[in-house]
Amino acid sequence: YYLLFCKIAKDRNKDIDRELFDIFYKSVGNDYLKFINEAEKLFSYPDKIDKAVILSLVSVTIEDNVFDLCNLIVKKRKKEALKRFRELRYLGYDALSLLLIILSQLRFIYLVKYLAEKRFSKDEIASELSSESKKISSGRIYYILKDCLLSSFEISSLLLKLGKIEEDIKVSADNPDFLLEMFILNSDK
Repeated sequence: YYLLFCKIAKDRNKDIDRELFDIFYKSVGNDYLKFINEAEKLFSYPDKIDKAVILSLVSVTIEDNVFDLCNLIVKKRKKEALKRFRELRYLGYDALSLLLIILSQLRFIYLVKYLAEKRFSKDEIASELSSESKKISSGRIYYILKDCLLSSFEISSLLLKLGKIEEDIKVSADNPDFLLEMFILNSDK
């Protein structure tokens, strides 16, 4: 991918380096078509490519990245989760915004685990959590149940900790990066 990125940049007479590639790659991942399309878009506009240009032009869904972060937390893969959190912060995402999305994702995972513990089938859970505007597939439920090593009780405990972190950030002006990193490191306690 790096060589391809360099070739597209050279064809467009753009100067890039490995650090810019790393930022770009973290944003788009290894989906070949997305990589090509986003690289073409990136090199079509500005004269000078820098981190700010990449972050403003490259399409990346923060929800997808935070969903991956939450999956790492519930899989008890703390080192990788911490790395993903730091990558998101490096890419310029606000810690409080990340906290709110993590809360939302974990709430959803909690509901899935809770209903599964009440003996709902995957199809019943998907139906229960779907709305007219957002359809949830039983496949998504399957992967959440497969990947999540925590019980609904343990997830509710995480949600309480995150609620306390949100309060500490908003009321006491505590450092959100430190609090979220400590949360990730202590997510299984």
